[in-house]
Parts: sequence; C-alpha cells; structure tokens
Amino acid sequence: SQGNFKTIDSAINWLTFNKLFQNQLQIKGFYNIDTDLSFTSPYLQISGNQPNAQLSISSANVSGVRFSDIMVYFTSTTNITNCSFHNCHITFNGASTLSNVIVDSSDNDSAVIIHSAITVNNSSFSDVSFTVSSANGFILQSYNSFTNSVFNYNYAAPIVSTDLVSDGFGLI
Repeated sequence: SQGNFKTIDSAINWLTFNKLFQNQLQIKGFYNIDTDLSFTSPYLQISGNQPNAQLSISSANVSGVRFSDIMVYFTSTTNITNCSFHNCHITFNGASTLSNVIVDSSDNDSAVIIHSAITVNNSSFSDVSFTVSSANGFILQSYNSFTNSVFNYNYAAPIVSTDLVSDGFGLI
C-alpha cells in the first residue's frame, strides 16, 4: 500500500500505471476529477473512507471503476461503462449514458438523483431510490433490470423504455 498523495490526479496517475500491484483508492473528504477514468482488469476500486467522502467527476469517460460507500457527482456529459456503485449516492448534472452498470445497496441507502437526460443500457439496479428532476426524462434501452427500486418524479417527464424487466418497481 502506498502512502498519501498530495493530489487526486497524482494518485490516479500512479494507479493507472501500477494497477497490477494496487487498484484501491480510499477517498477522505471532497475531490474533483477532470481526467478520464478508464480501467480494465483489474478494475479500479474507489471507496469512501469517511461519511463525508465525495467525488465530483467532470470527465467524459468513466469505465472499469467500482465505487463503494461514497457520494459521486457527475457534473458534465459522461459515458459510464462497466462500472458498479455499491451503497453510493449518485447525482447526474449532465446528460449521461450508462452501459453495463450495476447500482446496488446492502442497506437500502443507494440513491440516484437525475438533473439531466440519462440513457441506460444493459444495467441493473437493486434497492435504489431514484429522484428525477429533469424534463428530459429517463431513457431505458435494452436489458435493464430493476429490483425493489422506486422512482420519484419532480417533472411530468416520462420513462421511455424499449425493454424493461422489473421486480418491485414503483413510480411515485
């Protein structure tokens, strides 16, 4: 295990080149990331190490990252691929596309807040509370799964779906 880094960019840079030796990043406090997070096997694991652990991500691409116990803010248009979020609060402020994404919660504490159009494909959501505050809606493409998830709509925007599998799915 390496010591503390002075900037989040230096820690991510180190992990990019040394991921075979270490692929875990613990976040303490609030940090901004504006570089792409593109990882393949082994995936990068980012976990919150304090109750106030937060990341603000403004990169265009995030792939191969496993987030846990952290608040994540996507502040711009982002493509999110092959990622998972466990016990996370996620806020989307820019139009985003999710592909092969898993969002789950072991303690029913995961929340997703949507302020812009979100397109979802091949993704799974379990025990998640959604709050949609965008007139653009929530676009569901093929093979999405929702288990014990609730949608709270603040606008009259529809859920647009081409293929929906659900168990315990509700609209409020």
